[in-house]
Amino acid sequence: MGKAKILRENLSSAQMQSIADYVFNNKIAAIKLEALKASHPVKSYYWSDDSTNPASLFGFGTWTLLKDRVLIGAGNSYSAGSIGGATSHNHTVSFIFTDSYVNGTGLKYTIGESVAKSTHYSGNSSNMMPYKATYIWQRTA
Repeated sequence: MGKAKILRENLSSAQMQSIADYVFNNKIAAIKLEALKASHPVKSYYWSDDSTNPASLFGFGTWTLLKDRVLIGAGNSYSAGSIGGATSHNHTVSFIFTDSYVNGTGLKYTIGESVAKSTHYSGNSSNMMPYKATYIWQRTA
């Protein structure tokens, strides 16, 4: 006599249904996990306003938090994986005026006037684009 037949004969229909539900639910959970893994392969990114590591949320993978970076599309100017840029920089601008008309600066004088003036400006500034900070995780394994 087969093991399945002996098992069926010794279990109530409620027990059999419980086993069937358990097997079915485990198969569904496995399918969901495989779909989640397929949608988040190694080298992919997960973005969220929640700081929870995706390994805790999804139950798989090794994830690294990308901090203080903005992502830019790879192409001719930037290769995939390259890192660069700075959060601030220093501007140094020198102006030297001679006998001429400077358009757009608010300085106007007539050609022929003797003007020899040098102005120097130096200062820090930020050229940040409008942004919204979020947690960016990259799957590494």
